[in-house]
Amino acid sequence: MDPGMTTMREDAPTRAGFGSTLVVLALVIAFSPVLLDLAAHLADAPWARAALAAPLLAWLAAGVDRPERAPAHGRRFAIAAFAAALVLQFVAIGGDAIRIARVGVAVAVAVACWGSGLARWRASLLVLAVLPVPSLVLDLVSPQLESLLGRAVSLLPGIGFAVADGTPRLLTAQAPIVLDPLDGGLALAIGFAVLAWTRAVLVDASVGVAVRRVLLAVVSAFPVQLGLLGLAAGPVAALAGEGIARGVLDHASWVVVLAAAIALAVHHRGSARPMPDAHVSRGDAC
Repeated sequence: MDPGMTTMREDAPTRAGFGSTLVVLALVIAFSPVLLDLAAHLADAPWARAALAAPLLAWLAAGVDRPERAPAHGRRFAIAAFAAALVLQFVAIGGDAIRIARVGVAVAVAVACWGSGLARWRASLLVLAVLPVPSLVLDLVSPQLESLLGRAVSLLPGIGFAVADGTPRLLTAQAPIVLDPLDGGLALAIGFAVLAWTRAVLVDASVGVAVRRVLLAVVSAFPVQLGLLGLAAGPVAALAGEGIARGVLDHASWVVVLAAAIALAVHHRGSARPMPDAHVSRGDAC
């Protein structure tokens, strides 16, 4: 074999990897307004930080839900999706609505993961979990949802509930705790749903089983949110004051989701590790 041909074949993966890096860098620069706005949102709104679990879960699912080959026209779909996302970003910037462009970018990345053969559609959908809860959804359920949970928590001794100027509050011996729209547990429910979908992908469950697990996870999130409200308005408020109690409610949901995502990743990597053959003797194993 010609040594020159061998060198060219050995250099091909390096050139392909370098080209992919340049493409990713170009996309990061092109969509930097959206990425910077998302970073600022995550810094300002603690509850939105549950989105930090999305890259980990998507990477985890893509490791087991990968096709043998990329779809026939997947690259064309990916290019079209990124082009549409770029146009949407320009329009959103001009209309002072940059957060709308997040949807386009997230969809484009999900389509690119599917179109390039990095993951099947089930794992690619997890990219969309990087989007925090839209304000439109919050407006549909607030303040009814947090008021419902607040009234339930007020059944505990030492905790009351009241609505002042349309804002629900938990009454404690120290000071009232104002309930924010996300205190209704919606962010936690979405985080649990994403975790359940990831778990279903990891065990190669059917779509029907995955949907049932997601619905069960959404329902189970609200008792957990009730527990967080009771913890904050009860012992935390009594021992540390209203400010610390408010901090617990601001940070608990995303910490729970991120910790659960890390635990799921550790468990999956541990279970996927090959076990030594049972017939190998102890001396041979050493």
